[in-house]
Amino acid sequence: MEEIDVLPIWADSMGAKSMCVKVETSDTSLLIDPSAAVMQKSFPLKTEKKYSLLDEARGEIEKASKDVEHIFVSHYHYDHHFLPDTQGIDFEKIFSGKEIWMKDPNRWINRSQWRRSRKFLSSLLELDGDKGLDDFKQEPEKVDYRDPLNEMELLHEIEEEGYAERRRELHEKWREQFFRRTDMWNEEEHVKEPLSNLHFADGRTFEEGNTKIRFTDPLFHGIEYSKTGWVLAVVIEKGDEKFIYTSDIQGPTIEDYGAWLIDEDPDFLIMDGPATYLLGYMLNQFNLDRSIKNAERIIEKCDFETLLYDHHLTRENGFREKTEDIWDVAERERKEVLTYSEFLEGEDPLAERIEE
Repeated sequence: MEEIDVLPIWADSMGAKSMCVKVETSDTSLLIDPSAAVMQKSFPLKTEKKYSLLDEARGEIEKASKDVEHIFVSHYHYDHHFLPDTQGIDFEKIFSGKEIWMKDPNRWINRSQWRRSRKFLSSLLELDGDKGLDDFKQEPEKVDYRDPLNEMELLHEIEEEGYAERRRELHEKWREQFFRRTDMWNEEEHVKEPLSNLHFADGRTFEEGNTKIRFTDPLFHGIEYSKTGWVLAVVIEKGDEKFIYTSDIQGPTIEDYGAWLIDEDPDFLIMDGPATYLLGYMLNQFNLDRSIKNAERIIEKCDFETLLYDHHLTRENGFREKTEDIWDVAERERKEVLTYSEFLEGEDPLAERIEE
């Protein structure tokens, strides 16, 4: 692209959990999800090598933050945002003097990220040095939340075959859990935006010159009613060009999210894939097949220049075999679908490290 410069910083294919990218136009700059975490124990690298790559990732992310104007945190998992006690990073250097856009900590959030968001906000307030988070607490606005699946037409059209009854049972169970979460959003103390340079981003848009930056409404982190909560995606437009970053929608697993991306038709797309390393544990074959089909449709129907497909997907060395149809479609359609490591280095150096 000529108007929008996309600079991938780090992702899982490079050996540490992350999905960080820097985006620049002549009007402004944005660093997305500045953080990295160590690969899981099952990943076939020596422990020392994992931590060496983690240190390298954190160094690259800190370097990338040096001259950006905006930072976006899509959700509160520690591979997507740093805290001051993160070893090897200068929290103040990364976040001070920036406009910060972050997932709303009060709604469309699970209990774990509710707590983590407040820890992150407290850390940002410590940089300001004036007030604590208690000074910004307020009573919640009561909202009549509705079942989000009612807005997802395509999700209800899936061919379920022998999984239909089990899926209905799970939806009933998960729907009850969802409404218990809405009780938390309606009953527990909220926090308001505590700093003038800090914004809760859900569903908001801002413009810098001729660059428009749109944040989505909350999206499920993976499957419908996911226990891991919600995330935001971001759309950046300038002139006739469009870049989209989708965080942790895992495939996407949900058909309506795939349709949204096809409707947007970005020129450059960064998207996380399914967590194939959890197949048989936290991911079943039915939902993996959904993710694969949705990715295939995006590749077939979007007129993108580049799709970077990474993050959860590349947490095992055999991810291509489990998602081979995606790569076959990309080859047939002559579309550039790459991991971060392939995009940045033209190869997959991590595979060589694993073999060593």
